[in-house]
Amino acid sequence: MNKYIKKLNITLFVLNILFFTYYFILMLYNGFAADDYGFLVSVRDSDVFSWVSGVYMNFSGRFVRYFLYYWKYRLFNICPQAPILYPLIAYCVYISSIYFVLSRIKQNSVDNKSLGLFSALFVNIAIAISFERTAFFWLAAIDFYSSAILYPIWLLYFCFICQNKTASYIGLSIISFIIGGSNEAFSPLVMFIIFAYILFDIYKNRRLRPTEGNIRLIVSFFIIAIATIVVFASPGNSNRISLYVEKPSILSMLLISVESTAVFYYLLAFKTPYIILIMLVSACFGMSCHKTFKFNKNLFFYSLACLLFLVWISTFPAAYGMGGFGFQRIYTPTLTWLLAFCCVFSFALGQSIDSSKGMIIFVCTYIAVVMGAVAQIANICIDTNTARNYRNSEIVRNNFILEEKAAGRSDTLFVEPLSSLKSFDCKSLIMGKLMNNNKKPVLYYGNGLWPTFEKGSDDSYTNECLMNYWELSFVICEKKEYCE
Repeated sequence: MNKYIKKLNITLFVLNILFFTYYFILMLYNGFAADDYGFLVSVRDSDVFSWVSGVYMNFSGRFVRYFLYYWKYRLFNICPQAPILYPLIAYCVYISSIYFVLSRIKQNSVDNKSLGLFSALFVNIAIAISFERTAFFWLAAIDFYSSAILYPIWLLYFCFICQNKTASYIGLSIISFIIGGSNEAFSPLVMFIIFAYILFDIYKNRRLRPTEGNIRLIVSFFIIAIATIVVFASPGNSNRISLYVEKPSILSMLLISVESTAVFYYLLAFKTPYIILIMLVSACFGMSCHKTFKFNKNLFFYSLACLLFLVWISTFPAAYGMGGFGFQRIYTPTLTWLLAFCCVFSFALGQSIDSSKGMIIFVCTYIAVVMGAVAQIANICIDTNTARNYRNSEIVRNNFILEEKAAGRSDTLFVEPLSSLKSFDCKSLIMGKLMNNNKKPVLYYGNGLWPTFEKGSDDSYTNECLMNYWELSFVICEKKEYCE
């Protein structure tokens, strides 16, 4: 069995390198998006209290997230390489955190090399299966991945693994406060998972007296709840919601949530190749380990029911605040937790498979890894030129605008359009063939300008952000004949 794991580790190493190469190329040609420019301008001459309180009172109650945004964008103002470095640092921190926590689980019998490769693969696939992968390269939205990976894994560590009682309570308090004060769509999901776990633990062990781990979870639950209440109490929330839709009735919200759940599973169907890949890898590691994790049918079905319910309630915030499915990036935590569930289930299932019958699983895993590697090679070959051409076209455009500023221009400047950002994925390939649908994903949130300018208009938002960032005294627009 060990020789098969060694061969699998080699193929996983190659696959992870290809994933990293693709993501690093996208990081290398990454840049600030319109919202990033807006944040860079707004924090320039503001102190942290007035800026966060202004956002809280007028736009959003996410006081912790915007507190972190303030310091993040203050740093970005003096670090023009932030679009490259920030995603790269986040990527490394995610992998290191998963490896650190998993390696300290007592029942873990996976060797460190395999565990490191699995940690990298999990992060790589978590990014790949995101409905809106572009968000990972947008500095303002990468926190969705922190919510999906970083905060839950450290909360798990401080609640169940950390032996230092003082450090565990300090750590879980900080993480819980960040979770509760960062995203009102995310924190209720974490509270639901905590509640479901404690309920199952009471039922399974037939005891009401909580364990130390459960006490820590209860403390975390209340900290998240208090911070979430502060978020919901913000006067700015109603202003933000009014940008999208009028508040729906309870019945219409429930109907929308059912439709959104169907959309979720529709989009998820196109991500199954990656999910199957990591499930096969998890099963292989399960077969190679000591039988420390017994497959429990009751636990599996309870967890699956909770997960399906979690998917449904994750659609509520968008149904209420946006009257529909909403931005696809808000489902990143739900997708990542679903991926984690599939890994744990496959690992446990692998431990229940007799090693003499495991050859088929290994063969299927090798095939899946090779197919994943081919997909990444295709991504690298096709998207490298797209990313490079887009970034070069933006650099040329921006330099032209700054040259006109230096020359003292005062009238409207019309610029050439940026290069295309269109890419491809499983969904665009399948639907393009079946339904002649030409809609394709993009690599980044583009900074294309609107052909006309109206101050405060949503259409010319990017125009205004760039004008404010460069402190232009003239209007910039894109040449009209090029606009779609």
